[in-house]
Amino acid sequence: MREFLTRFPLEFSTSSTDNTCFAKYLVDNTIASTFGGYKRPFYNCLFNNGYQLEGWKIHISPYLKDYGKVLTIVSQVMLKYQTSFKFAYYLSDYLLLSDKNINPSQFGKYITILS
Repeated sequence: MREFLTRFPLEFSTSSTDNTCFAKYLVDNTIASTFGGYKRPFYNCLFNNGYQLEGWKIHISPYLKDYGKVLTIVSQVMLKYQTSFKFAYYLSDYLLLSDKNINPSQFGKYITILS
């Protein structure tokens, strides 16, 4: 995660202006139960459970048509087990992570489970 925050190509961070938000697919109390907030292109849902944010990661890359459904399921499971995750918050963020000009190490990583 640190690598991404320091090496993300800023020239692409404002390329799309679509503000369709995916937060409506989260379980109701996910945002209130976590800290971290939005740092383009991800919303970080971090739990204060004493675990480090470095270690294994699981990347989930659903099609756009399934993104809301997958995000709902992921947020339910992550909230239940108090496991931190991050996800593309806006449609413009999803499209950014699908762009041919994005760093290949970030391409298609729309949801990341941090363990």
